[in-house]
Amino acid sequence: KNYGTKVTVTSFMVKAMSLALNEHPKINSKFGPGDANPPYYTVVGSHNISIAIDTDYGLVVPNIKDCANLSVIEIQNEIMRLAKDAKANKLKVNDIMGGTITLSNIGVIGTKDPRPIPFGGQSVIGA
Repeated sequence: KNYGTKVTVTSFMVKAMSLALNEHPKINSKFGPGDANPPYYTVVGSHNISIAIDTDYGLVVPNIKDCANLSVIEIQNEIMRLAKDAKANKLKVNDIMGGTITLSNIGVIGTKDPRPIPFGGQSVIGA
């Protein structure tokens, strides 16, 4: 209440994931093209954590930019902005591009057989 928003578990999980990426930076990487010979990956410096948001237009996966330099409150505010824009079908390309790792709550939609697909070369989807 002191900060003008209700902090959710998701914002804490996003921050925890970012802190873990400091300890294990290789997880925050992108794979090269599937036909690369030899295969390779690139470790990404910033923690742009994608989150899944269910909307009337379908599932979208925008990302919170540079989570390592944001507080839990700032992350929460960004999640609220992204959710509002997603539900109004007003996300910008920059909101969706550039994610480096995804955090998904697969239980909300109620799927029995989730098949997460890494987005944009990301190497990990945490659920």
